[in-house]
Amino acid sequence: ARGQVPVALGSDTGGSVRIPAAFCGVTGFKPSFGLVPTSGCWPLAPRSLDTIGPLAHCVDDCAEVFRVLAGCPGLDPTAPLSPPRADALRLLAPLPLAWDALDAPVAAAFSASIAALRAAGAVVVEANVPLQASHLEALRVIISDEAATANADLLSDATMRAGLDGPTRGRLEFGEGVSAAQYSSAKMEQQEAVALVDMHTRGYDAMLMPTCPIVPPTVHDLQSDEALNRALVEVCRFTRFVNLLGRCAISLPCHLAAPNGAEQLPVGLMLVGDVGKDEQCLGIAKAVETVLRSEGLGEPLRKSPAGAPRTRMEVAAPPARKRAAAAAPGEDVEALAGCCRKALRTAAPTADVRVQLM
Repeated sequence: ARGQVPVALGSDTGGSVRIPAAFCGVTGFKPSFGLVPTSGCWPLAPRSLDTIGPLAHCVDDCAEVFRVLAGCPGLDPTAPLSPPRADALRLLAPLPLAWDALDAPVAAAFSASIAALRAAGAVVVEANVPLQASHLEALRVIISDEAATANADLLSDATMRAGLDGPTRGRLEFGEGVSAAQYSSAKMEQQEAVALVDMHTRGYDAMLMPTCPIVPPTVHDLQSDEALNRALVEVCRFTRFVNLLGRCAISLPCHLAAPNGAEQLPVGLMLVGDVGKDEQCLGIAKAVETVLRSEGLGEPLRKSPAGAPRTRMEVAAPPARKRAAAAAPGEDVEALAGCCRKALRTAAPTADVRVQLM
């Protein structure tokens, strides 16, 4: 957000690439589940939901980094996207989700984004997609069960368990109590949700909704575990169902221009593509980004620090690597880290570049 680096990486199990992107006024892309290797990354729901994706200044940069992460065969990571014409887009704003209990700045930015897209010739349809509460409860069961299993060693250490914050410890302890039958039922609910949304989105290029229903909360608002829990549920109210579906999604900044130089809170617009159609989703996002910028929506919140002008990022794909079962643990991530170091040093030759593997 401050222009200090051209790209950052995040993990997204319920929105943790798209939410910080929305709250910082940058672009964040969550790939389809399973496209990007997660070996070497700390697991949360590795069998069903975990993804790794980029946060960057624009769609083009996210596309370049995604192509490196996914190791797209035969595709130059720096090849330009092929965005469709705006007047060829057919987008679905799912109801009641898309307009459900939005903060006023979010509602205003979302309304302005829809108006801009329609003025550019895009068809934006607001129609019902009847996701059920049971679908999101299934997501909670899946995340908690897989997280407790993946972090069993941590939970077996009384000191480590006691050191966890209240909300995290509560979710993991809930997961310890999930039975095999409950997990199996949740996976069936997940399949039903996928089929339901596939049926209702047939004929549309992407779904469209705010990334988060609220503007960024202040630290003062999050002093208690109870307040933090409420905020965590609220901020991922829209993003988490995309993880349940396994779809790709991108958050674009879309906040209105601040009047008279006043401080502006960032707002994100989320586009949700089909499973495995990540390149198509990025192309659509590029078309939408162009429309938003032409209308002054989602302008950068801050200028880069003095002496750190925006530099065009160049990313070179890492050498082809075999992902055999016998490969050393973390091999994919080590290669990715080397690629990131090279990309960052290309963009900022004098920078002190460190890539920490978590």
